[in-house]
Amino acid sequence: LLFKLYPDANTNKFIQAVSRFGPMINVISRKHSKQLLIKTLNQFLGFSVSVMVAFAAIIAIGAIINTVVISLSERERDIASLRVIGFTHFQVAKIFFSESILLNILGVIFGLLMGIGLSYYMVMVFQTDIYRMPFVVKSSRLVESTIIMLFFIFVSQLVVYRIIKKIKWLEVLNVRE
Repeated sequence: LLFKLYPDANTNKFIQAVSRFGPMINVISRKHSKQLLIKTLNQFLGFSVSVMVAFAAIIAIGAIINTVVISLSERERDIASLRVIGFTHFQVAKIFFSESILLNILGVIFGLLMGIGLSYYMVMVFQTDIYRMPFVVKSSRLVESTIIMLFFIFVSQLVVYRIIKKIKWLEVLNVRE
């Protein structure tokens, strides 16, 4: 049997009352089933997004570190000269951080624009006569993505600072070309 309750009716009390009348196989509330489905989907999406963010972190941090390490190796003698002159590890790292932050901020802006463009493209491509998806870009998500990427940039800069501290600058100057 199917029952339709008034919108202000207490579903839980109704299910308890019906369950008392006799042997019933199952009493299910459609509203409760929908809530369970939404909860399960949200958990799955949360896990999926977490995995994607973890992979994005690995890629972002790896790319930033790789770029800075290549830059370090290309300008090793110049930076060794700065260390000999009296620059501290932090001052040398600050030079690379300034360069890196400029490139990465441009990359974040370009990435956000590309993400919006690809999202719009996907909405247009998957649109059919049967269903249409709305194209919605929340500014809060863009800000959230930017903050996450800035965090990844900060973490990678800490790793770069540790690399700079470990380099023996006097040995670099003593190497003959």
